[in-house]
Amino acid sequence: MGLPGTDIETTQTIAEDIKTETTISLTGKTVTVTIGVGDLPRMITRFYADITDQALYKAKQEGRKRIVTGK
Repeated sequence: MGLPGTDIETTQTIAEDIKTETTISLTGKTVTVTIGVGDLPRMITRFYADITDQALYKAKQEGRKRIVTGK
């Protein structure tokens, strides 16, 4: 999901709101969310996209319900 025109602090706040939502799946189990946040310039390059991907992978490695910001 992209949030064009949103600064990194606001994006982190939105991600935190999403992370704390409690959703139950059809099987009755709680659904958790892991989020990687990156601050991409207007002219996206592969380098900046990789930073966001790395943030997501780091969040997944650290456990459930995490938000990691790539810088």
